[in-house]
Amino acid sequence: VIVYTSDKAVEDIVTRYSDVVASVVNARKVSVKAAEEISRLLRYRVEPVYSKLGPVYKKLARKIIEYINANQDIIARDIISKGEHHVVIDGEDIVLTREYVKIIPVYIAGYSVVETDWGSIVIDTKLSREEIIDGLARDVVRRIQVMRKELDLPLDAKIEVYVLAPKEHIELLEQRRNYIAGETRADKLVFTSNENLLANIQGYKKEWEINGETYTIIIRSL
Repeated sequence: VIVYTSDKAVEDIVTRYSDVVASVVNARKVSVKAAEEISRLLRYRVEPVYSKLGPVYKKLARKIIEYINANQDIIARDIISKGEHHVVIDGEDIVLTREYVKIIPVYIAGYSVVETDWGSIVIDTKLSREEIIDGLARDVVRRIQVMRKELDLPLDAKIEVYVLAPKEHIELLEQRRNYIAGETRADKLVFTSNENLLANIQGYKKEWEINGETYTIIIRSL
């Protein structure tokens, strides 16, 4: 997660509590960048305003439109920064302004962006396999920790944990077995996709939804 802002107070708060924010939103890292740097994630789509170009440039209008379609990002950045874009077509100096084009900002693929009054919040959605596994493990840990709290268990209380998960996720969870067991103080940790294996397990049982999938977790205090 990247927070782009020019507000010093927001920058200080996000920097100071980045670990807390990362934990709450299940992110590997939370960082802060200057507001203007978000332009690196922006591309612009430019649409010709035919009703304006035609009457002014007449026979050149078609070639101007072809030029606009082929150079959208450059044209947009010039107009945004300087108010106009110059090009010579068939020996004639053409000046493009907001009167002749419609500029539409588009964030590049792989990023989800939310604009706020104090800046922009950007999520890098291009997750590697390792990041997907880490995120799933943190999701499971968070649910187990909630269940420990609901049982009012002491912080150092040891538990047994049984997790009924979709078959395709078992392998992913196994790769973070030590992390999950360590974070939840689980002396015994079982991952399975077979409901029958948990049929006779007594303990605190709860169903959770994780990434659109149903998980059943049972914990037992030792």
